[in-house]
Amino acid sequence: MLFKRKTKSAPPIHRFEGIAKAIDGYSAATEAARLADAAIAVERGQERHGGIVSENGKDLYFREVEDSRELVGLASGFSLAGRRSSAFMGGKALADSHVSLMGAAGNRLSFVINLICDLHGGHDEYHFVADTGVFQLFARNVQEVVDFQLIAHRIAELSLNPGICAQDAYHSAHSVQTIRMPEARLVESYLGYSEDLIESPTPAQKILFGDERRRIPELLNVDRPMGNGAVRGRESYFKGLAAQRAYFFGHIAELTDRAMKEFSDLTGRYYERASGYRIDDAEYVVIAQGAIVEGLETIVDYLRTHENVRAGILNLTMFRPFPGDLITNWLKGKKAITVLERVHQPLSEDLQSFKEVRGAIDKAIENGAAETGKRPYPDHAVYERLTDRPRLFSGVYGVGGENPSHAELVAACKNMLPEREGKKFYYLGVQFTRPDVRLPELERFQQKLARGYPNLDKLSLVGDDKISIRAKGQRRFEIHSLGEWDGSLAGDMLARALFEALNWKIK
Repeated sequence: MLFKRKTKSAPPIHRFEGIAKAIDGYSAATEAARLADAAIAVERGQERHGGIVSENGKDLYFREVEDSRELVGLASGFSLAGRRSSAFMGGKALADSHVSLMGAAGNRLSFVINLICDLHGGHDEYHFVADTGVFQLFARNVQEVVDFQLIAHRIAELSLNPGICAQDAYHSAHSVQTIRMPEARLVESYLGYSEDLIESPTPAQKILFGDERRRIPELLNVDRPMGNGAVRGRESYFKGLAAQRAYFFGHIAELTDRAMKEFSDLTGRYYERASGYRIDDAEYVVIAQGAIVEGLETIVDYLRTHENVRAGILNLTMFRPFPGDLITNWLKGKKAITVLERVHQPLSEDLQSFKEVRGAIDKAIENGAAETGKRPYPDHAVYERLTDRPRLFSGVYGVGGENPSHAELVAACKNMLPEREGKKFYYLGVQFTRPDVRLPELERFQQKLARGYPNLDKLSLVGDDKISIRAKGQRRFEIHSLGEWDGSLAGDMLARALFEALNWKIK
């Protein structure tokens, strides 16, 4: 018998790998927006004033506003007129726009908000609008900031739903990193133009628009008037809300997968709604979002190499719609998981991401209890309650301050081990009492606290200061300045100089 020799298939050729550049997250996002958008709205104090400017041979409407509540209104207006638009804002402006976002989602608008989370580290505003109907992505580094800017537009225009791309302030928005900036040809190939005719991607859209529709529908057009946002009775309004869930919101997850796959095919940079690092064989998993994820990856490598702990990371790239289908498959059979969050919600039963994870796991358990072929949640995994459900831990980190140290992240991972105390909820890096108090008056006060609150230390988890972790081949520079004057500027200049002169990878 003759056998044909198997030949390896050639790897796919990615047409748009990007242009190497050292840049911060905010600048990267605005550059991408200028390539793609017809209109950008920003808070007063940014680098341009309002008006029409020329960008890459096209007219771009760039507007700064005093009242942050106008940002969503401006982006909504351009979207209603069938133009691609973005709004750049901080956490307070997003919180002020809560009602406007609900209206934008209800009116099927397709703009994108670029959110810079609180300068002091909190993600509370990001979660504050989780009930408005916008989809939500969170970048862990500057490369994801710029890529998500484009991916979010693709998702928004397929689903006809507004979205948010979030980034951490000092660790992404103001951090200079080496990335691949998208080329103008990538934007043209991936996103196209607002007036392009595209195939209606869902049955509901086919009913509304026909087999084809404008990429960004013109909901306000004096030549073709239509009813939009009309006053309705209470019963009709409620029925409309229910219909939105079935006919529009229910498609966002699958359209996100499609948008991310199309981006990967063009660039070679692959994203998922939730992604894992060394998670396949992991026994202990930390779930997080944002800039902390890359630090956790270093900790996972350290624990596996030096501590013989099979740890892994699950990155919550997307928070809305919550990727419970992916997460339950990743977490099945793990011994324990910890959800680390940068929020402070003292009166809630669980923190935002933690309760979503718990809810997804409960659905998987319900699948396991159901009769064969009658799973109530077919997109979720099937868990046997006693063998597949991991133990759950919840931690708060970095609100009002820096990202946790490596030692603190190691402590969070080891807290899950069976030989440890296993604190179910804690503030990472916070000490409520100090064992090395020397002043008698302070020691007596601390003893009073201990008598009144004997379980106080259970809310605290700190690391071993002796642990020092650094990736191989890494060089670290520190700049010291009085009162932080010009320290950030000097750091940015040094980072860019090292990239331009030596072609170093910078963060």
